[in-house]
Amino acid sequence: RTSFPITATLSLGNYCNHGCLWCSTAYFREAEATQINYQKLSSWLERATKRGLRGIGYVGNGEPLAFKAFDEIAYDASKLNLSQGIFTNGYLIDRYIETLSQNFTYVRVSLDAGSKEVHSALHEVRPEHFDKILENISKLLSRRKGHSPTIGIQFATHQRNINDLEQCAKICSEIGVDYLSIKPVFDRGSVKDKIEKNSLTLEQYEEGYAK
Repeated sequence: RTSFPITATLSLGNYCNHGCLWCSTAYFREAEATQINYQKLSSWLERATKRGLRGIGYVGNGEPLAFKAFDEIAYDASKLNLSQGIFTNGYLIDRYIETLSQNFTYVRVSLDAGSKEVHSALHEVRPEHFDKILENISKLLSRRKGHSPTIGIQFATHQRNINDLEQCAKICSEIGVDYLSIKPVFDRGSVKDKIEKNSLTLEQYEEGYAK
């Protein structure tokens, strides 16, 4: 008997309001703007749940919260008792505070900086995005029940932002997120075109972590 996956990762579309210099799907987005068909996705979720699907994660290719029918698809998934999680740049969280706080298991925000200057340069957005994202995270933290959803921040390390790691960790502690995820920028997508290849050494990583 063929088993059905219990989790699925979903890309709702490739539109994004940030322009991260290392984005793995940057050129795909520039070539054509696309989004998934809401009705077809809703129907698939219902069929998949009957076959054993238990959870979904909204990730990649674009900003999930920019999907116009995000509330609707999240509500459909909730009615099916599916566990939901999301990776987001955080700027649009304020539009969906209730949806995220009531129906999601985890929310992870890709911040990649500890200052508005570095965030603005690496995500190609206005400096004020940084403060709004932190405000959005604080709002979501204040509205959740207990420790659900789990709320974390991601920091993709590169030689351009490694010196911001300590400040980012301090911000995480101050606003009270559940964790800080640290990973490297990988050599793919727009790396080498929009930003130089990651050249961080083990010593630089250790120095950043030690702080």
